[in-house]
Amino acid sequence: MIVALAPGWANFHSGPAVCFFLFWLLNVLVILRGIETIRFCAGHLAPFLLLIGLALLLWAPAARPAASALCLPTPSKFQNFGEFFRFFIPSLTGVVGFWATVSLNIPDFTRYASQPARSNRLPALASPPTMTFYSFIGIAVTSATLIIFGEALWNPVAVLARLGNPWAVVLAMIALLMATLNVNVAANVVSPANDFSNLSPRRISFRTGGLITCAMGMVMQPWKLMADYGSYIFGWLVGYSGFLGPIAGVLICDTSSCAKNS
Repeated sequence: MIVALAPGWANFHSGPAVCFFLFWLLNVLVILRGIETIRFCAGHLAPFLLLIGLALLLWAPAARPAASALCLPTPSKFQNFGEFFRFFIPSLTGVVGFWATVSLNIPDFTRYASQPARSNRLPALASPPTMTFYSFIGIAVTSATLIIFGEALWNPVAVLARLGNPWAVVLAMIALLMATLNVNVAANVVSPANDFSNLSPRRISFRTGGLITCAMGMVMQPWKLMADYGSYIFGWLVGYSGFLGPIAGVLICDTSSCAKNS
């Protein structure tokens, strides 16, 4: 977004680090304002991500009409089913692991609901069709970029940066910024903030727990995880999804037993 307004920023070596720190501060600000601000973000900023996906899906055939006809029939790069299967299983585990955190964190949100049981049913109905449709958007747009730009761009930031019109880039990046802020706070801050608070409720408030989470997020150096997609998917996502699997099993069994007893 800054490069679109000031192209010279692209030559600033520490630019990405500065932007990361500014976005980190934005997350801290949301946490300091409390759970009501997070509730507002979840209710009003979440649709931005879906709107961006729809805009990219409509943009691809408009940018080059041949893209809509040629992107989906593109043949597979795998030579045989065995090669595909070896890549598919860890990738599927990584996708499941990506949502495992949010799935296990549902009680951190339903605890504030007036009808918790109803709140548990809504994600089960809404998430599968939404995520299936969004996965289709990702595949279709990435395939279209291969035809439009001559290379496959899976990162929406890289795609939006090539829109051409600087103001279109800025507007799209602001929407993506708001959507990313909402997803990051909801998926990565609320649950650990509550966990830290539950360790000592009298001494650690939700805000303090959120600040501890932000500090730990910086110490973990997430930019190193994102430096290589292989280590991120097959190392990080597959690794912690294997760790969260047993926790999910315990929660499901405990919930089932409680339901039977009640």
